[in-house]
This record gives sequence, C-alpha cells and structure tokens, in this order.
Amino acid sequence: MDLMSRRNMLLRGGDSTDWKALFVSMVDGVFADTELVLPNDVTSINSYCFRATNLTKITIPTSVTLIGNYGLYIPNLVVVFESTTPVPVNYDSSFDNATVTIYVPDEAVADYKASTYYRNVIDKIHPISDLNT
Repeated sequence: MDLMSRRNMLLRGGDSTDWKALFVSMVDGVFADTELVLPNDVTSINSYCFRATNLTKITIPTSVTLIGNYGLYIPNLVVVFESTTPVPVNYDSSFDNATVTIYVPDEAVADYKASTYYRNVIDKIHPISDLNT
C-alpha cells in the first residue's frame, strides 16, 4: 500500500506535504517521535487511527471536526486541542477514558466539560495554560 493510501485510511484532509513526513516516520504503529502535531489540513481522525501506537502526546488542530471510535485510544495519552469549540467524537471510546489527559484553550474548558462528547472525561479536561506547569 502506498503512503497516501495508508494516510487516507487513517486521516482525512488535504494533500499537505507534511503527510509524507508523518507516515515515513511511522512503521507498524511506531513513530520515530512520541509527540505528534497534526498538520492544519487534517479534518478528521478516523476510527482506530492511532490506537496501539507509541504516541504520548498529540496536538489536534482547529481543522479537525470529528474523531472516530478508538481514534485516540492510547493509554496515558496527552491530547491538546487547539479548537475552542468541542470537537465531536463518535463514541465514548474515542479515548482511553481512564488515563487520557486533555488540554483545551483556557476559554473553552467549560464548553468542553459541558459537551456530551466529553461526559466520561470531564475530570481529565484542563486549561492549556496548565500544560507545562
């Protein structure tokens, strides 16, 4: 399977040259770097996209409008959302609810906590200003 076909199975978005760098660094679910900042043209994270990878931190740009079932189901994952609007998730199992830590823009904390999409991880949502403290 070529690089772009694999990318299209996992993520949806434009044809940024950043895709090649992302997937060249990934072999069988193992990234060269454990922290990932998705390109700004990603629009969705498909089901099972990053499940069972070695990622420890992922930054989700404002362009992402949907996260699929088990899309970010990785133990102890730190998820940084750049969007002030809660990003819809397909199922309660998009994250490992027991161990995920979620950071959102400070002004959006209340909105994420009030969103039904995040009802099982309310206590895991923190302001982005707390990220490096």
